[in-house]
Amino acid sequence: MDEEYYYNEEYSHGLSADDLRRSDKKTQKEYMRIWFFRHYDNPGNACPYESQEGGYQFIWGGPYEANDVLSNEFSGIVADNVIEELASELEKEESCDEWSGVPDHDESDAVGSATNFYESFRDSMENIKSLAKIAVQSDHLKQHFLRMLYVSIITSLEAFLCEACTVSLFSKQDLLRKFVESYPEFSKMNITLNTIFKRMEDIEPYIKSYLVRIVWHNLGKVRCIYECIWGKFPTGLDNIQKAVIRRHDIVHRNGKTEDGTEIALDEKDVQSLIDNVSGFVDEINEIITR
Repeated sequence: MDEEYYYNEEYSHGLSADDLRRSDKKTQKEYMRIWFFRHYDNPGNACPYESQEGGYQFIWGGPYEANDVLSNEFSGIVADNVIEELASELEKEESCDEWSGVPDHDESDAVGSATNFYESFRDSMENIKSLAKIAVQSDHLKQHFLRMLYVSIITSLEAFLCEACTVSLFSKQDLLRKFVESYPEFSKMNITLNTIFKRMEDIEPYIKSYLVRIVWHNLGKVRCIYECIWGKFPTGLDNIQKAVIRRHDIVHRNGKTEDGTEIALDEKDVQSLIDNVSGFVDEINEIITR
C-alpha cells in the first residue's frame, strides 16, 4: 500500500502498511479514520437533497457503507474486528449508515474555463444556419439531418447556460457567495462546526462539480439558479420548453412522440428555433453583463 493513504497531517510522517499492521489498535483506528474522511463524507455535508428525487443525491459517488470501504482498503493490514468497530463508531457519531464520496478536485477544475461563451453560441447558430441550407435530396435523410440540427440548437443553448453561469460565478466572488447563500438546495445541507474550514476549502470545487451535473435544458431548475444569482430570468419560454420536449423525443425515442407519432421537421422549424433560442440567449446575456 502507498504510504500517503495513511498519513496523519498532525504528525511529520506517515505510516506504511507494515507500520500500520504493527501499530496498536488506537493508532490503527486513528489512521483509518483519517483515511476514511479524506475519501468519504456524511451526505448531509456533501450532497444536495431533493425530496422529489428520493432524498440525498450522491453526486460524488455512493452511497457507500463504511465497513465495506474500510475492509476493501485495510483488510489484511488491520484485524476485521477493529475495522468493524471503527465502522460502527463512525455510523453512531454521524448518525449515518450511507456515505458519500468527497469532491473530485481535478474533475471540477474543468468547469468555468470558457470565457467567450456568448461568441461561441453565436458562432454555433451561424454554423447551423449554414448547414440548414445544404440540399438533401432524400426525404428520409433530410428528416434525419434536420433532427440533428434541431438537437444541436438545444445543445448549444445548454452549453451557453452552463458556461455563462460558471464563468460568471468563479470570476466574481460576490456572485458565488450570493448563489451559495440563496440557492434552496444548499440550505438543506448540514455543516458541523468542526468541518467548517474544510467545507470552506472545498466550496468552489463542490459548486463546480455540482453545476457540471445540472441538466441545463431543465429550464425550471436553470431559472432557479439564475434568479438566485442575478434576480432575473426571461419569461415567455413556452416555445423553447416545447422544443426541449421535442428534442427529448428525437434523442430518446428515435424521432417519435410518446404516442408513436413520427416527428416531421422542415427548414422553418429549424430557423424558428434558432430565432427563439437566440432571442432568449440575448436576454440572458444582457442580464448577466449589466
